[in-house]
Amino acid sequence: MTSSLPNIEHKLTNTKVFKSTSVHTNTTPLPREIKRGPAIKLLHTHDFLLKTPPHFHNYHELPVPLGQRPPDPHLTSSIQHAAVAPTQYYEVKYIEPTLLSCFTRGDKKVCCKVAVTDTGSGIFVRSTRQRGGVFRKGFGAGMTVVVEQIWEVRYAEEKEWDGLELVERVRVEGLECLTGGVRKKYEAGWRDVHESIVKRLMVLDLGM
Repeated sequence: MTSSLPNIEHKLTNTKVFKSTSVHTNTTPLPREIKRGPAIKLLHTHDFLLKTPPHFHNYHELPVPLGQRPPDPHLTSSIQHAAVAPTQYYEVKYIEPTLLSCFTRGDKKVCCKVAVTDTGSGIFVRSTRQRGGVFRKGFGAGMTVVVEQIWEVRYAEEKEWDGLELVERVRVEGLECLTGGVRKKYEAGWRDVHESIVKRLMVLDLGM
């Protein structure tokens, strides 16, 4: 089955103001016992997905931003077309004592604003975190890193595997001095996150 969501190629670009954008794809083959429908349903369980990353502390749901009407203005036309539910908003806190020290200035808590949109094949997640962990106007307001993730459960496109696979396409954008730590965090931890999702599917016996 061919994905209807945009195909993101690996790249790294820098602008004159030292902003950088990096894009990469993480793929995990799923056991044959797991079926596509239940796997997508698990991705739509936001509580589970928000708690999966390492260093998770807590979260709470946020109202729709004041004056904003659906669809979320950050959604591309292809994501809007694939969406099966309105975007939901959360504030998520992590405790990351060393990985993101450049954001926290020694404070262990990192605060992110997260928007999650369910799609027919998975979810689209847009996370925004700011230097110091506090969202504010004025000085420091531009010190923001945006992470966008497209999660899909699809039939493998490679000949080496003819079953289902979990695909996560990650785009990290922000000032170059800040994005490096975030990018390394995702590169180091994505296998553990994928493994948690697969284990959850197997334990719940959703695919059988």
